[in-house]
This record gives sequence, C-alpha cells and structure tokens, in this order.
Amino acid sequence: MARRRGKKGVLSKIADYVSVATLLLGVAIAAAYFGKLGEREYQGRFIVMDGDSLQLDGIRFRLEGIDAPEAQQICRRSGSDWFCGREATLQLRRLMNEGSVVCRSLGLDKYERILAQCDAGSLNINQEMVAKGWAVSFGGYFSDEARARESKLGLWAGDFDRPSNWRKIYGDVLDAGDEHGLINGLTNKVRMVWRWLMAL
Repeated sequence: MARRRGKKGVLSKIADYVSVATLLLGVAIAAAYFGKLGEREYQGRFIVMDGDSLQLDGIRFRLEGIDAPEAQQICRRSGSDWFCGREATLQLRRLMNEGSVVCRSLGLDKYERILAQCDAGSLNINQEMVAKGWAVSFGGYFSDEARARESKLGLWAGDFDRPSNWRKIYGDVLDAGDEHGLINGLTNKVRMVWRWLMAL
C-alpha cells in the first residue's frame, strides 16, 4: 500500500510539472503572437475621430504617448471659449494628409484600441501633435511638450484642462473614440433609465 501511495505521489508530481510546463509554453506562444501583433503595420485611408484617435476598416487606433483634447472639449483663449477639441481634430486630419501614412501597432489600450505610432514619410505624427501644441505628452514626448508650452503653441496659447482631467469630470458621458460621444453617452443613460422603469 505504501508503495502505491508513493507511485501516486510521483505521478501527481509529474502531472503537476507537465501542467506547469504546458502553461509556460502557452504563455510563451501568446507572448510571441502578441509580439508579432505589436510589430504589425497598417496603411490606408484612416478616419480621424479626434486629436489622438483613428479608425481604419473598422479597427480603432489611439496614438501612443500623447493625449489630445476630446472632440467636445472647450478651452479658453483671449478670454473667450473655443473648441480646442475640434481644432486638435482638424490638425491631426491635416497631418494625416501629409503623405502616405503608416501606423505601427504597439499594443492595446483598455478600450481595446490599437496603440500606434503613425508616420507620414519621415514625419512622426504623434510627436508633431505634441510639438505643435495640439496634444500633451502621455508617457512620451515630454521635451516637445515643454517647448510647445514655452512657445505658447496650440493649446498653450490659452487655458485648458489636461484631457485626462477633463475626462475625469465628463468621462461618464463619453463613448471612447466616438466624435459624438457626449450625445451617445446621454442616450445610453436614457436607455438604462428606461429599461429600469420598464422592469418595475
């Protein structure tokens, strides 16, 4: 009986080692797959959603290392309100038309958008948005932001909330990557209330 238990113990340990090895192999395969995904390049006619978001053939992209005002965001300049989010969107659209654009995927964000660095020829579009003052650094391009702020370019010509702070206030009504997120967010809230009333 003691021998049988010993065999079972050995078999159990072998099974554990095989399970761990299988798990590690699966992780290695997944890492290799997502590593290749991270190296993928996209070309085509991108649709500009806002100052840091794009779409191509139904795939959503977010420009890595920068944060631009939301499409609905309003800033202040010369004592008046102005639609800085719309202006940032127009500036990105202009840059995307500079030439043949290639976007390289670097991973995914929490909204399942592809984090990308986009280039039009030798022009780094992500960097240019920050350098011209139409986006702030968000993990990258800190020196470009400092120069744009010092030169009072783009957003820095007036007063504005950093996009991340603006989203903390208004984010509950925004639909990520949607130019009409404010309306869609409110519509979704109305639907939720309607469903709740119908369930009573």
